[in-house]
Amino acid sequence: MSSKCKFLAIALVFFTILGLWAAASKADVTGSFGIRISLDPIQCQYLEPIHGIIGFPDQPCEKTIWKMDFETSLNVNIAISGLVIGLHSHAGVTGFEDFILTFATTLGALEISDLFVFAQPFAIVTSSDGEDIPTCLESDLGSGSCLTLFVKKRVEA
Repeated sequence: MSSKCKFLAIALVFFTILGLWAAASKADVTGSFGIRISLDPIQCQYLEPIHGIIGFPDQPCEKTIWKMDFETSLNVNIAISGLVIGLHSHAGVTGFEDFILTFATTLGALEISDLFVFAQPFAIVTSSDGEDIPTCLESDLGSGSCLTLFVKKRVEA
């Protein structure tokens, strides 16, 4: 089982338990979800012979290859007796791109907040049509599984 699957399984168990506890304690749960989908054709002049099609520099073509991308955005805040637990994440073709957990509370005159950030490292790859594409770095070369790393933790009081 890859480290990304283990992290996802642990996160799902954590939020299932938290959701059941929030339902039992009548917590205030707010949030939003969004999805962005893009589908772009690659112009004929940029197709490489490895795809079985030779580029046509001055002629449009009807059969081409498509670039597809989607990205979801999830925000959830759970407020329980003055403690606010927040989750913000983006997921796409490579899995979770970032995952941010926040905790905030007020104890008398003291406000305390805690932030955990996990993310995938990426590099910019330029495609044959000149577009810069962010590409995640794999845990093992050829594995098809992207790394998800601990980026930072911040505590403020």
